[in-house]
Amino acid sequence: MLKPKDIKKIPLFERMSDDILKELIQGMVIKNFKKGEVLFYKGDVGDALYIVHSGKIKMSIPTEEGEELIVSIFSDGDFFGELSLLDGSPRSADAVALEDTILLNLIS
Repeated sequence: MLKPKDIKKIPLFERMSDDILKELIQGMVIKNFKKGEVLFYKGDVGDALYIVHSGKIKMSIPTEEGEELIVSIFSDGDFFGELSLLDGSPRSADAVALEDTILLNLIS
């Protein structure tokens, strides 16, 4: 079970009160991904914010030539997926675990 102190280390949440964090934690799901596992593909429905508890996630866009353009790499404390969550647009990139990764998933 997550506790406020577990997520206060994440910059997004460091200034929130424990009471607010307790409520937020109620809506979070812990997800484990193995190295190489795909979280989502470009064009998928975006209905969740992801927070990296531990590990690394690569965001990339497939090119027309069949190559891969790496957009960003997220690691401990980073978050992603907020744009799709806020505006309802589909995912703008593929997300793949670069190593075994634990994510906190906040679903809308």
